[in-house]
Amino acid sequence: MQILESKLERDCVEWASSIGYPSFKIQKKKGWPDRGFLMGNERVIFVEFKRENEVPGELQDHIHKMLSDLDYEVWVIDNKEYFENVLLNNCP
Repeated sequence: MQILESKLERDCVEWASSIGYPSFKIQKKKGWPDRGFLMGNERVIFVEFKRENEVPGELQDHIHKMLSDLDYEVWVIDNKEYFENVLLNNCP
């Protein structure tokens, strides 16, 4: 059974918070990633949560590229294990 995007996001946010990485929800900004995670040392990574095997839309791709061009990391996450690897590999 496929996990809902909202459950994936909630589980990932809870896990990140439990190891000391707070996040903020980006609301009412069409095309923007779902959340930013504060990684320390003035670093923020942006995360777009998707159901398994879903991909960002055209507007999302455009916003992700804009953020990447500004040297922000943007990750598209469709499972908790991948999220944990991304966060742990980006810790200061």
